[in-house]
Amino acid sequence: WVNGILEQLKNKETSEGHLTKWYNCNQQKLIPLLQQTFLQLSFDDGARQFLQEHPPVGLHINLMYSFLTIFVSNTDATGYLHMGQTHVISAAQFSYLLNLDNFVRPLKLLDIGSGHGSITDEIKGFFQDILTTEVSSAMISRLKSKGYRCLQTFDPGTSPEVLAETFDIICLFNVLDRCFRPWSLLKNLQNIMKKTEDITGEKAKLLVAVVLPFDAYVEEGTISSEPTEDLPVEGRTFEESANQLCLKVFLPLGFKVIAFSRVPYFSQGDFYHEYYLLNNALFVLEV
Repeated sequence: WVNGILEQLKNKETSEGHLTKWYNCNQQKLIPLLQQTFLQLSFDDGARQFLQEHPPVGLHINLMYSFLTIFVSNTDATGYLHMGQTHVISAAQFSYLLNLDNFVRPLKLLDIGSGHGSITDEIKGFFQDILTTEVSSAMISRLKSKGYRCLQTFDPGTSPEVLAETFDIICLFNVLDRCFRPWSLLKNLQNIMKKTEDITGEKAKLLVAVVLPFDAYVEEGTISSEPTEDLPVEGRTFEESANQLCLKVFLPLGFKVIAFSRVPYFSQGDFYHEYYLLNNALFVLEV
């Protein structure tokens, strides 16, 4: 399918209609709340630029990656080799989903699980101050080399450094299915959002990106482990999983769903595949 994408990128006029299908979902199969809050996004210049500027890595990088993963996690290996860049959302889409035009003061961002910082780079222009967090030592080095403040923590919601600040926007991109205690993480982030509103008088927003259907595991060095807390999301389709995540996780925790969308989660390719693609759900939440 990627060869098809690259061919269509040569002709912008014909590409848009074909690529937009990865942003669509069957709204008739969504619960009323998600139908009402669904915002349609489409393939835009941000996604196009990512595909054009991040060609797949070569065979020698793949061989180095295979060797490194004998000793370190997949995430650390990609960090050390500067491979595996990702794209979820463009700056324009980010502003649209979060309705950032309504904010009139300088904004602070807490970006959890920032990875290489490629998504952080895309949205950094909206913020006066950014705090990133990561578990991977290799990714922390990458983030700090870009000038970002970065904390190494499994649960930012319990970190004294995080709790000492307020944040207008919290981003949780593809972390819920890769952490040990997703329930606890969401509860702790909810407390941070309440504290921000108490101090600033403005509602904080949480932007959650999660691959659906849901498939959770956690990297522990070179092995994969099961989370210690399970989220009851067992849908077989994108729509079923989105419904369950909303009904069984977000709403019971007391979150309000402000906006919902679907986007492709692009990852830089390698010797075997030009690009990788997963289906990502985006939820904008308030408390």
